[in-house]
Amino acid sequence: MPVVWVVAVIFVVSVVGFITGRARALQSAGGDARRLHSLPVYYGSNVALWAVVPAAATLIVWLLVQPLVVNSSVVETLPGSLLDEGSSIGLVMSDVRRVAEGLDVAVAQGALSRDEAA
Repeated sequence: MPVVWVVAVIFVVSVVGFITGRARALQSAGGDARRLHSLPVYYGSNVALWAVVPAAATLIVWLLVQPLVVNSSVVETLPGSLLDEGSSIGLVMSDVRRVAEGLDVAVAQGALSRDEAA
């Protein structure tokens, strides 16, 4: 899933949380905002922050850790003969990335099906 979609989902969850938190605060006061300790917008903002901060923190951590996890899992599946030839792991991984991007382009253009690319 692209990062833009994840950020959009986080934004939608925060907006829904804001509206729900504000409405619940007003409901608990019987619809009279004067009976609340704080303004209704603060209750909504609190719920929105509790929805956004953990999700954004998780997203940031994953974006930082994900390349390491993917690279280590790909390196484990590579045959040892590729690394014994004197090439560095960086060169082999760049070749893997180029092949993967080429297969994605071929599937997008219709030259290969997903099954053929796999």
